[in-house]
Amino acid sequence: MKYTILEISPGNIKVRYEDNSWANVPITPNASLEDIDDAVSKYDPDFLRPAESVINQEISVGEERTSTKKPTQEGSSKSFTPSMPLISFGMHSGGDVMAMAEYYSSQGDNTLKEYVMSRVAGYVTENNLTVDKVISNIQYYDSDDDIVAQAESELS
Repeated sequence: MKYTILEISPGNIKVRYEDNSWANVPITPNASLEDIDDAVSKYDPDFLRPAESVINQEISVGEERTSTKKPTQEGSSKSFTPSMPLISFGMHSGGDVMAMAEYYSSQGDNTLKEYVMSRVAGYVTENNLTVDKVISNIQYYDSDDDIVAQAESELS
């Protein structure tokens, strides 16, 4: 379906489709036109599942309820702790940041590389990581079922 871009914001565009419906669509700053069209198609009414198929049948409009915390089941952990702590580089993936650091370094500017290395050094120290620990936590999965099985085993 054709669409018109109504607004451009950081990480987001607002579009109106030819049927006059609209959507706020998340996009990355470096998205190609093809990437943008693909992202917009995910909200395109022609490609959406029928509303009836995604509505929770347990609730109704006007129903008043009270929010409560779900009780923790016996034997389950209260919180999920991944086997390796995570390091954050904001909106960029770690690999992207390292690639940019290497690029700028090849251009003679080591500022980003030095900053990343200082963050990594702090991360390694704070989490008491060794090369052996990092290698032992690298996991490869052959299928989505393997990922689900691993997650379930960590939660039980």
